[in-house]
Amino acid sequence: MDKRQATPLLSICIPAYNAAPLLRQCLESVCSQQFRDFEVIITDDSTDGHTALLAEEYSSRLPIRYEHHEEPHGSPGNWNSSLSLARGELVMVLHQDDRLTHDLSLTRFTESFQHDPGLEFAFGKITPEEKEEKIRTVPALISRLSVYPEIILMQNIIGPPSNVMFRNRSEHRFDDNLIWVVDYEFYFRWLKDGRKFRYIQEKLVEIGLHEEQIT
Repeated sequence: MDKRQATPLLSICIPAYNAAPLLRQCLESVCSQQFRDFEVIITDDSTDGHTALLAEEYSSRLPIRYEHHEEPHGSPGNWNSSLSLARGELVMVLHQDDRLTHDLSLTRFTESFQHDPGLEFAFGKITPEEKEEKIRTVPALISRLSVYPEIILMQNIIGPPSNVMFRNRSEHRFDDNLIWVVDYEFYFRWLKDGRKFRYIQEKLVEIGLHEEQIT
């Protein structure tokens, strides 16, 4: 399945694996967006056919490009597989168990880049699971990330990959030798290289919390 259109501004990369009900919620949140200049790429490691059927179902509502892996790529290999197919200037890895918070989520993300050509990545507000006093320190820590990128190795104040939009560059890939700290390492590389970022003080992505999470 390959629903091609003129080169979109944004590629929404959704690596999938045996969780069609969660993916449905994710795709519904994409359908609700006011911003429409995007493609949806689903790379599927599933061992059943439910994700393929869902992709076909939503292909009338979304510009979906679907690819099934006979041999599962695993995490984060499947994330990189999605990114390798992206044609947009901007990309986001929206995990199947996460969803966009409201109908202006993509608008808020993309307008940051349109107003700042030098911007490399942007991320929204997250609500850490830690105690309230730690939550209050997050804005102060974010303001120091450019000077002290190692902060991200102590506390992931950027959040999961779904909470981030970034420029589509070939070097922007996850280290497939890592699993549990793969997002920390990904952000640390950006910060260490001095990549410009923007913190959007609004919750734009709902993160699904469950025992099967990778990051």
